[in-house]
Amino acid sequence: MKKAFLHVLLLVAVFAMATPVFAAPVEITGLLQITDEGPSLNTEEVTYFLEGVDVSDLDGQQVVVVGEVREDNGKMIIDVVDVSPVEAENQPAEEENKP
Repeated sequence: MKKAFLHVLLLVAVFAMATPVFAAPVEITGLLQITDEGPSLNTEEVTYFLEGVDVSDLDGQQVVVVGEVREDNGKMIIDVVDVSPVEAENQPAEEENKP
């Protein structure tokens, strides 16, 4: 009986380790830029590359991106679910950004 229980326990443990854990979508705000490597979202801490969406009309704008973040060969990638421009009332005026 103990041997059967240990086999079942071992199978459960192996199955649990083999089951992928899916990341929940996150919301990240940053500057969207179209680069030679593709669209990127630049934040103060990290540059993310965007996949799964055409954002060419948002180049140079502050945007909010919703998606799942993953790392691929040292690059941070967002599998985009949704992207929208930051509303003008939440952006600082251009005059405030000038030195």
